[in-house]
Amino acid sequence: VGLVVFSRSERTSADVAPTLDDHWHYAYGIYTCDTFAADLVDAGPDEKGIHTHEDGIIHIHPFSSAVTGNDATFGEFADMTGITLEDDSFTLPDGTTFKDGDDCGGEKGRVVIARWPADDPDAEPVLFEDNFGDVKFAEDRGVITLAFLPEGAEVPRPPSVPGLDNLSDVEGASTTTTASA
Repeated sequence: VGLVVFSRSERTSADVAPTLDDHWHYAYGIYTCDTFAADLVDAGPDEKGIHTHEDGIIHIHPFSSAVTGNDATFGEFADMTGITLEDDSFTLPDGTTFKDGDDCGGEKGRVVIARWPADDPDAEPVLFEDNFGDVKFAEDRGVITLAFLPEGAEVPRPPSVPGLDNLSDVEGASTTTTASA
């Protein structure tokens, strides 16, 4: 019995999805008071396998067991894009900070993360009000919004959700090229 308990406790995050064999995507947005911020860019080379292509999509295909399973978190994405997360605030790469209680359009604001499944637009979001770096990527084709908005306001789904149906980094995906004059 002791060996069974020990072996179960020794399971690693590599045993839980996403695994090193998975390639997941999340539509994301950073919402501040009444608007979505521009899509983020990676702050450096992706050495772990959680990044963006400046397309409003988080691309999750772990290169390392350090970001598999329960360790595939929004905090890893935040680190990759230069967002600083605290329990009651976040700071964007440009240095702008949003903190619980600060003014948001004349009202007291709050920081929250909302997570939904992409394919159920009527689903209620799972809300996180602290430990933002620990928010796990729970499934493929997810949606996540990091928001600073007035108390009681509903967190909106990001405008990048349709991008999940037109990914450029998966086999068989279609791409659109726009030329400028």
